[in-house]
Formats: sequence, structure tokens, C-alpha cells
Amino acid sequence: GYWLVARDGGVFTFGAAIFYGSAAPFRPDTVVGLSTPPSRRGYWVADRKGTVLAFGEAAFLGDTRATTLNAPIVAFAAVP
Repeated sequence: GYWLVARDGGVFTFGAAIFYGSAAPFRPDTVVGLSTPPSRRGYWVADRKGTVLAFGEAAFLGDTRATTLNAPIVAFAAVP
């Protein structure tokens, strides 16, 4: 299965993907991506201001909302 994330933070699941929560209630700025940890038992949702929200087994590891950015974030991906 897979997840799709809307720019307002709404998360939509397809196939066997499990819903762990939505960023929409937190009213993020324009969301730029969703990424999963290796377990695929959760996900992170990031917005263009650097706010990262963690759901399921995805641990919150910090974000850049307290940092002044030179430009908005345009993409988001997790790396091993």
C-alpha cells in the first residue's frame, strides 16, 4: 500500500497502508512531503516552514521551525 499527503496535511491511505494520523488538525503551512521509517509503521509529514510531525513508530527527531530559512522547503525525504 501507499500514502498520499495533501498540502493541508490530510493523509490518505491506499491498499495495505495503515492510517496513523493526519497533520491537518495541526494546521501546518503548505505540506511538502511524507516519508516513512524503515519499518513502514508510521510516517513523518513536513511543511515548507520546516515543521515535522511524527506519527506511528516514526520518532520525532527535531525540525527547523525555530530556524530562519532563506527559502521555503520544497521537498522532504528520510534517509537511512
